[in-house]
Amino acid sequence: LPSELAPRLDDLLEGRLEASSRRTVSAALAHWDALRSRHGWPRVVHTDDPNRGGRLAAWVLFMADDTTLTYASISSYVWGLRAWMRAQRQADPILGVMEWTEFMKSIRVVTWVPAEPRREVPIRLIRDSIRKVDVSSFMEVQTTLLVLILLFTFARSENPCPDAYEGEAAFDPLTHLQVRDVKVSTVGGKVVLSIRLKAIKQVRRL
Repeated sequence: LPSELAPRLDDLLEGRLEASSRRTVSAALAHWDALRSRHGWPRVVHTDDPNRGGRLAAWVLFMADDTTLTYASISSYVWGLRAWMRAQRQADPILGVMEWTEFMKSIRVVTWVPAEPRREVPIRLIRDSIRKVDVSSFMEVQTTLLVLILLFTFARSENPCPDAYEGEAAFDPLTHLQVRDVKVSTVGGKVVLSIRLKAIKQVRRL
């Protein structure tokens, strides 16, 4: 690759990851650094390093010993570390490592925990809250409207709301709710509120 194209290539590779994916990569590196520093290993696992399988297995076992981590987190961090290594222009360190899939299946067994379902908010609590809204307060009325939109559209809170006021997780017009996405319509002779939900992680189209 000509040297003058290297920065552009790096920007393209880094730009394909969303904010949540970059947070996963950062968390994976924190766990990786915690282990590799004990053994004096370099941060970057170079292509065809004959020790890569053992070091990555040791890292996964290190995370498995942390009882606060479940398999879902461990597997995400493995993905994150692999993605970061590729961004360093190295081959995926897992490629060619024998029995890696079987090893991860075994890790899944010992780090599995039953999922706790999300508790439903009783409708009566929502009704009671609405009854106490001060209709002269713009903030309270707008907040109630947002609650009702989330309730009746079954939308996750990150759609339509940004995670932060500024930075990479701030407001995005292609993802988050705007005034133009809400309108009053008549459907079948009844007046309804029409909501346009935008791009989500699974579907990037509006």
